[in-house]
Amino acid sequence: MIFNKFIPNYHHHFGRQCRVADYGFTKLLELFEAIPDVVVILENGEERKICLTKVELYKVLSEQILALLKTSPTRAITIADLGAVYWKGYGHQMHIEEFEVTSVEELIEQIPHIAFVQKLNGKDTIVLLDKEKDELAARRCLELLMNKSNGCLKIARFTEMHIAYYSEAPDWNVIKHSLSPAIMMTEGGSHGTICLHPLLSLARRLMALLMHSQGKLTLASYESEYRRALCNNITSQPCHQNLSVTIQIMDFMVSIRGKGGRQTILLRQDHVSRLAHQLIYKVGIYTELIKHSPQNEGPEPDPGYGAFGGCRHLPRPPLINYATGAQATVGYDNRM
Repeated sequence: MIFNKFIPNYHHHFGRQCRVADYGFTKLLELFEAIPDVVVILENGEERKICLTKVELYKVLSEQILALLKTSPTRAITIADLGAVYWKGYGHQMHIEEFEVTSVEELIEQIPHIAFVQKLNGKDTIVLLDKEKDELAARRCLELLMNKSNGCLKIARFTEMHIAYYSEAPDWNVIKHSLSPAIMMTEGGSHGTICLHPLLSLARRLMALLMHSQGKLTLASYESEYRRALCNNITSQPCHQNLSVTIQIMDFMVSIRGKGGRQTILLRQDHVSRLAHQLIYKVGIYTELIKHSPQNEGPEPDPGYGAFGGCRHLPRPPLINYATGAQATVGYDNRM
């Protein structure tokens, strides 16, 4: 994107002004220079362009290809049809040269966690990896931990609850290898603990805040409640002071409806399924979890709402049957 077009394009896309002061800067260029892992500035004479880094490009590609394949009835798209399908979905052409590859086959090889290419009916076809069983195992694990006020369980107790609720033992292979770093475990066998990543603990508290308001809050009231309840006296948990950043990171859990002063934040009823999906396919919040992975060897059990000094006044969410949405009431966003 041309550098000088970023501000008007931002306003057109998000419906609000881009205020660099909100992020602690006085110039837009300074803001971009502070995130070199996300964007680079290319200069050609007097013209400057903003470009995503190669890593970020592939993150975007992963989410786009995943979305296109998920909407296909066969979970597959022929290479010959990819251009037309991509255009229909995103309104512009796919330029594979931006990814420093020479063919679609080579491009798909760069995202092996999403899809692969094989011959189907004599045609080279992009096929979505079947991770339905992994998603189910992930969702069950997240359901149990999301239902705990501190996001933690002793491994022995977790195993007992999993068998009681789902009539089978946890899939430890998925939990240990596919859910890291979203799920953290301490050593000690059955005496160890299994906990949510601190960022997911924050998400759980956002859920509590919204559930206390029947699943919805206006953007204005949400901001004040968010800062008062979740950003006061935080010691060990991550807290994004910029509300728009928080909402973007937690898009699996919340959505925004309306315009201007009538904007409302809604709790997604299927947020656990969405979260499991993003973790298994390594998109969405997965990349944020990687950035915020604790450096210690394992999590200490979260003391609960006490770690969030301002959260003590919030009610603890009731047990929820996430599969049926039994607690869903007015205000919940049921759309995908």
